[in-house]
Amino acid sequence: MNGYFTVHLPSFSLMHVHWAVDNEYWNFIVSNAVTDVYGDPVLFIRVVKLHGNQWIQDQQIDVFGRNNHWIISVGDHLHGCTVKVMLMTAIEGKGEEIIFESDAIGLPISPENLKDTIPTFTREIHALNAIDLADKKRLSS
Repeated sequence: MNGYFTVHLPSFSLMHVHWAVDNEYWNFIVSNAVTDVYGDPVLFIRVVKLHGNQWIQDQQIDVFGRNNHWIISVGDHLHGCTVKVMLMTAIEGKGEEIIFESDAIGLPISPENLKDTIPTFTREIHALNAIDLADKKRLSS
C-alpha cells in the first residue's frame, strides 16, 4: 500500500490529521466498507488515550469521502496525556477496521512545552511559512 498518515500539533489546542491513500488501496477500502449515499466509505477518526496500561476511546469524529485534512480540538482533559490517532472504517459483516494508526503521541502539559513535541520537519515548515518575500515560495502546513 502506498500512502501516509500524519498527525501534527500546530497549536496547544488543535491537532491536524492528514492522510493519503493510493487508488488501489482506496478501491479495496470502498469495495469492502459500508458506504454512504455517494458511494464513499464511512470513515472516522478515533482518538484513544492511555489510561494505566489500557488504551481507552476519548473521541470519534466522522470524516467524509476523500476529504483528507481534519482539525481536531484537543480538550484540556488531554493535556499531558499520551494519545493515538486512528483513521478507521466500517466493514460490512466484520465491524470496524483500522486503516492507519499513529504512534503514541505525548501531548504537552502547557503551551510552553509545545515546542518540545513538534517534529523537526514541522518546525521547518513553520519557518518556511514565516518567510514573506515575493521571491520565496510558501508552504502550507
